[in-house]
Amino acid sequence: MSNLVDAIGDRFDFYIVTSNRDFLKAEPYDCVEAGWNVVGKAKVLYLEQNCLSVRLVRRLVMEIKPAVIYLNSFFDPSFSLPVLVLKTLRGASFPPVICAPRGELAAGAMEQKTLRKRLYIFAFRLFGLPRKVALHATSRQEARDLRERLSEKSEVFLAANLFSRDAGLARSVLVGDHGNDGVFRLAFLSRIHPKKNLDFAIECLHGVTGNVEFNIYGPVDDESYWHRCLRKAEKLPSNIKLNFHGPVAHSEVQPTLQKNDLFFFPTKSENFGHVIIEALQAGLPVITSDRTPWNTLASLEIGACLPLVNTSSFSDRINEISKWTDEDWHNFRSRLDGFLLSLAQNSNSEDEHVTMFTAAT
Repeated sequence: MSNLVDAIGDRFDFYIVTSNRDFLKAEPYDCVEAGWNVVGKAKVLYLEQNCLSVRLVRRLVMEIKPAVIYLNSFFDPSFSLPVLVLKTLRGASFPPVICAPRGELAAGAMEQKTLRKRLYIFAFRLFGLPRKVALHATSRQEARDLRERLSEKSEVFLAANLFSRDAGLARSVLVGDHGNDGVFRLAFLSRIHPKKNLDFAIECLHGVTGNVEFNIYGPVDDESYWHRCLRKAEKLPSNIKLNFHGPVAHSEVQPTLQKNDLFFFPTKSENFGHVIIEALQAGLPVITSDRTPWNTLASLEIGACLPLVNTSSFSDRINEISKWTDEDWHNFRSRLDGFLLSLAQNSNSEDEHVTMFTAAT
């Protein structure tokens, strides 16, 4: 959302309604005021948890008179559900609604809490919402997923994810010498959740040679899953050291990643994977699964996208990169700089978002 507002906030007035605290945090932000806060090019209303009632949505619609309402999740009960309820009840008299599932309906994501999600989808169809709510897909694969799971008649806008305008500025020049202290550092940065596949990442480390630090960053979203990961970590060989650092503020993501040598993220499903582009911007090669849109990393020789069929292919690739020479790293940085510059120059996702919002109204 930050990238979206930064990109087209001069052409649209954005009013963002969100939580007054970070994900999984008990304490609210200490720098927000009651009412609308000016944040960059947007006005932001920060609410207590679960405070977006149907009544409040109705009041905000009367106050703002939005041309379109954009939901940044399909399943979210606190923010998306009240809007969908009102759209169901009021139909055409309610403002147009675009819902961006953000990969929530992909196969890997549907493996978690399957029954609850299927019941939600059933209700969505039952009340005719596929005809009343437009959908935002960020890739052709996601568009197919949305039509398959919801309705072939759904109106689906295709607009690729927006990334930071700094994407063309490779930060690899800031990265220090790799492994000169005899330790090769891997980073995993995401919420701790089965979808992100941290337990599989830990299993892969059994086949990794040399002295390795595996640095895990992110909030614990699933306590039982986290304890399962810790039990697996207890069985790691002595050459592997695991460090858990907890959540990282968005402003610290780049400096944090730059302390590492490789980004290791064998996720089960990503419709974009913003953290992948952030890792590349930090100057790190990326090893991820083949379930993201970044499957060209291998052909571009800036990373690897491997199937989740066994751990050995991942550990072999880590071992290979850990043995890179200075010349290998120099060549990698040259390829990475070219990729990031091309990515920034050739993206037309801003125009796609403008077209989507204009058409929806």
